[in-house]
Amino acid sequence: MTHKQLAFEETAHQCAYCGTQENLTVDHIQGRDHDRWKYYDNLIILCRDCHDKKDHTHEISREEIINLKRGLIFELF
Repeated sequence: MTHKQLAFEETAHQCAYCGTQENLTVDHIQGRDHDRWKYYDNLIILCRDCHDKKDHTHEISREEIINLKRGLIFELF
């Protein structure tokens, strides 16, 4: 199973933030300039709207996403 497939599995193929199943993207929690950008623990499934709120309008903080990912990893394992 690839890192992307695992990320989709952990969220049951829905946005990890709002729960929608529409317009899903694989988001890098830390940007591509970060050492771990392509690893599983840096990937989370977000819909396009939540992705924009994280990266562009900053309505969703990176810290919120990091904490959300930690909870998903805990539940998965």
